[in-house]
Amino acid sequence: MKVTPFDIYLISLVDDISCMLFVLMLTAIAICVFTALGVGFGYDDEEKVAARKWFKRSAVAFFVSLFITTVVPSSKTIAAMFIVPAVVNNEHLQNSAGNALGILEELTKQWLRKLIKTDNHSKKETNI
Repeated sequence: MKVTPFDIYLISLVDDISCMLFVLMLTAIAICVFTALGVGFGYDDEEKVAARKWFKRSAVAFFVSLFITTVVPSSKTIAAMFIVPAVVNNEHLQNSAGNALGILEELTKQWLRKLIKTDNHSKKETNI
């Protein structure tokens, strides 16, 4: 699977969408509270019908945005789902990592051999 710059852009938008849905939830709660208070304080029949309609709409908006906010993963989770497998399954990177590991292992062995020779040499000098 190839990850394109557009995919990364879409993944970065998820957090912004979640923030917008949170604001929508707060607005819907406010509308529900104000329409309930308005109905309680004596709207006439026509205003009560309009208030109930707004209450229903805002309640639906609240529950839909709450559901979407809960179900949609964060951008970090989406990145882990799409980008990490693309990197891990990339043969070029695996070959490079294998070569780098082999080179690192060889350099470590050379360093240890050099350290042992230096240590043995210094021991011989102190014994004389």
